[in-house]
Amino acid sequence: RLSRHQNANIARNAGILQAKGQYIAMLDSDDEWLPEHLEKSYQCLKKHQADGIYGSLIIDHIACQQTITVHPIGKEETTIDYLLRNGYRAQTSTLFMTTPSARTILWDPSLNRHQDYDFIVRYTPKYRLQALTEATVIYHLTPKNYTIDYSSCMRVIQANKKDISPQLYNSYHQRIYKSIRHSTTQAPEVVHYYRPDS
Repeated sequence: RLSRHQNANIARNAGILQAKGQYIAMLDSDDEWLPEHLEKSYQCLKKHQADGIYGSLIIDHIACQQTITVHPIGKEETTIDYLLRNGYRAQTSTLFMTTPSARTILWDPSLNRHQDYDFIVRYTPKYRLQALTEATVIYHLTPKNYTIDYSSCMRVIQANKKDISPQLYNSYHQRIYKSIRHSTTQAPEVVHYYRPDS
């Protein structure tokens, strides 16, 4: 049992390990399931004889809504490339999976960022993950004041570097470097982008 506040991955793992049912569904605090989410996820999983489901997403901005429609991971496409093309392509609150498969993988408690990428990349070689194209989850995107854990980002990206296409690898690091440069906090990871002789 958790005796104090810890990160989301530790809480997720605690729930997965204590679960009594056959299926696990994730829901973050800033997300919302539509009423049919669980039923449609279950039906999709059974129809395709899959182990897990990831789904489309409605992003609720302050002034508008945007729907991110997922598609199956291509046969010639690596899982990490699929995720990096659009960061919402396997959003945590769309995940629905069998309890045994979730217990086999679990979430990395040392990661505070890109933990969803890490989980999905480790899940897909062992289990069948199916796309639910209908959007059944809403992500309420509001201005937040939080610090990005750049070291977690880099650990996940570097661990999967061999499976990332050069174009996506470069564009990802350009975005991270820009984010670090504009951060109000001092990010020690910025040294990653400088040559020793520069």
